[in-house]
Amino acid sequence: MAIDKIESASLASDAVNNTNIDSTLITAQTAKTSLVDADKFLISDSAASGALKYVEKQYLPSGKMVNLANVSTRTPVASVLIDGVFDQSKYSFYQLYGWFRPETSGTTLQAQFRTSAPASLTGNNYYSIASGKAINGSGEADKSANRWGGTYLKIASDVKNASYNAVQLDMTIRPLLSGGSSTINVASVVWNCGFWENNSGTEQQCYYSGAGYYTANNNMNGGGISFYQSSDDISEYEYALYGVTQTWVR
Repeated sequence: MAIDKIESASLASDAVNNTNIDSTLITAQTAKTSLVDADKFLISDSAASGALKYVEKQYLPSGKMVNLANVSTRTPVASVLIDGVFDQSKYSFYQLYGWFRPETSGTTLQAQFRTSAPASLTGNNYYSIASGKAINGSGEADKSANRWGGTYLKIASDVKNASYNAVQLDMTIRPLLSGGSSTINVASVVWNCGFWENNSGTEQQCYYSGAGYYTANNNMNGGGISFYQSSDDISEYEYALYGVTQTWVR
């Protein structure tokens, strides 16, 4: 029959029968190292008497944290721009792990939300408060870094730039992903960070916990966030950003 001829021309005689698929049918193929949502996997459907079907990658179970970006560089930059990562169809929350080393001592690490343009949101709509502790030897002190109606979030202040000094940051982000509703018209972040404070040249170890808000009704879908120093560059940095999948998204 014609079907027999097609099968014999395409596959080795022992590759496929009613109950078996020889492993070389798979291992002889070209490997793909980067999967996309439309890629298909062959399955035996237990709910349909083992009938052969395919399932696409996008429907496979996955973890709640989806890696969106990873960057590590020693090239100085004026700003670390993380663009095009907010997606209201997939995520409501984002988790960022970062490490930012300033070029000079005594500067403040600052952050701004960004739109899909891309462009930073620079209006006087940022409110943030961070408080913590500093220690130098046996001396302990209360610390704070606050903004009220400013143009940026104040993450860590008076940071030292020696070889072991940088701001290590753990931040949860909830951007504004659609406008016009009083229940979601604010973007918010909470963070923890550790660093060495310059302290007029007498360095001391610091730890801050903070929270911040951006209160203007700017849609951030397709946008992101930026980090920069109050003066001079960020000399080196690393970060990893994850989207946290939700059962309900905007």
